[in-house]
Amino acid sequence: MVTQLATSPNFTTVFVNSDYTLRQATWQDTVQGARRSPELSLRKSASRWYNQEHRHTGLGLMTPATVHYDQAEGVQEQRQRILDAAYMDRPERFVGGRPTPPELPEEVWINQPKKIHDHVPCSDGPTVGRR
Repeated sequence: MVTQLATSPNFTTVFVNSDYTLRQATWQDTVQGARRSPELSLRKSASRWYNQEHRHTGLGLMTPATVHYDQAEGVQEQRQRILDAAYMDRPERFVGGRPTPPELPEEVWINQPKKIHDHVPCSDGPTVGRR
């Protein structure tokens, strides 16, 4: 029939049943399928850098991973030992006296919950009076 119509066969379009395309789309949306995505690898590397390498001033120049895994005090002590050794070696370089590492925060929040004050009355809404 192709030769009778004087056309060449086109093999670029292949019949695929719609159930297969749905399964393939679902597979690509999973983590395993998305692992091949360059955008995902960029997000992962940015997340790794932000959480494990970048030192935040709000965390006393610690990484979020260090604070989260309760390693901040050990790192703080190590920093103090290094600063003490530098101070003992060349005290003239520290005009302000013995150096100390940045303070660790008492609390760290991403979205701090609202604090409830004892002196502020709470209400469930407007009071409706009876007539």
